[in-house]
Amino acid sequence: MREEDSQEWLSYKTVSATENENQFRGKLRLMKICSLLPSATEILFALGLGDQVAGVSHECDFPPEARSKPVLIKSRITHTESAAAIDRQVREFLARGESLYSVDFEILSEIEPDMIVTQDLCHVCAATPDDLGAALAHLKQLPRVLTLNPHSLADVCADIRTVGEATSCTEQANAVVAEFERGIAHVERSVAGFERPRVLCLEWLDPRTWRGTGCRRWWSARAASMFWVTRENLPSAWSGMPFSRRSPR
Repeated sequence: MREEDSQEWLSYKTVSATENENQFRGKLRLMKICSLLPSATEILFALGLGDQVAGVSHECDFPPEARSKPVLIKSRITHTESAAAIDRQVREFLARGESLYSVDFEILSEIEPDMIVTQDLCHVCAATPDDLGAALAHLKQLPRVLTLNPHSLADVCADIRTVGEATSCTEQANAVVAEFERGIAHVERSVAGFERPRVLCLEWLDPRTWRGTGCRRWWSARAASMFWVTRENLPSAWSGMPFSRRSPR
């Protein structure tokens, strides 16, 4: 068996007669995977599983092929408003204990996924396992829910391998991680010996908000020096402007 054939074989799932009356015991079919966040969608496509991605979130737009997939997640926030208005909407939703996202029960039921990939890092940035609770009750069979929770670049690599193991694409996952790590090493070599620029990271502009989730750890590539805003080193041009230390996003 050719290597490409063996990889295709591994990405299939054995289906029993009880799973679908139109399937018969022992028949093989492609897994149906739903991705609820853009990074997971990119991972799945990088592993060569684009054909098995059966549903995505409203923000999954890369690679371009992801845009043709059914959209399962919709934001309840009006994104056409100003940054301040969006921030106000987010705070109001959270104050009421409501989710910022809605799951399309009908599309999810039609897909009947074998696996759903989601995240539990930020309950504002993307749909979480909590958002799936009611939706899963509409399915005939409960899919496997794979939750990603990266806090560093090393965690990103670990998540790629986790997705690879869950989809029987371990070898391809290791190759993707190796390429990713080579890219990081290339950046470090390229900037070695240069003076590092000071970088200010803001996660929202109105109100101006710093200290995003894991921001310091994400800059571990050491291409720049982080510039952490305090009242003492606030740029003079921003003196007197309102700042928020942490945002609900």
